[in-house]
Amino acid sequence: ATEAAERLQVALNDKERQCDALQQSQEQLQRRLTDQTGHAQDLERRLQIQVESLEDGYKQNTALQSQCLTLERERDGLVQDKGDLQLQLQTMKSSLDTTSAFSQAQADDLKAKRDEISALMDDNARDKRGAADQIAALRKELSGAAAEQEQLRARNAQLDKSNGDLMQQVNAAASQRD
Repeated sequence: ATEAAERLQVALNDKERQCDALQQSQEQLQRRLTDQTGHAQDLERRLQIQVESLEDGYKQNTALQSQCLTLERERDGLVQDKGDLQLQLQTMKSSLDTTSAFSQAQADDLKAKRDEISALMDDNARDKRGAADQIAALRKELSGAAAEQEQLRARNAQLDKSNGDLMQQVNAAASQRD
């Protein structure tokens, strides 16, 4: 009976060591889960900052688009002015040199404004593409962190179940010993 009690005591000690090891493993997994949760929160904050930055960029792009529309209206006005000047040119052939120089200056201004509008539109399109790429990369990174966090939760649940099973075995061994 003493030998059986000693075997049960050894088995009980083994189970207790296993429980301690599982408890330590569970604590490590909990720390990792906490770290991953913190990492996910950091990523979420970074994403929020990026979104706010992109929203600011969008507001700036909207302002630039408004400026583009204003410049286009000015250009349309200049085109109308150019048409009016051309009519005046037909009726004022005697002042052709003066009118021709003026018309060329208007055309140069119009070209410069067209170039400026084109550059603004190119910048706007480039900014939108860059913002979309950044959002996609951050969403992918956040998705990976969420998947890893879910895996850690599943592993923690498995360890909890294993720990419960071991405790039942220890209790059963203790009951048999009594």
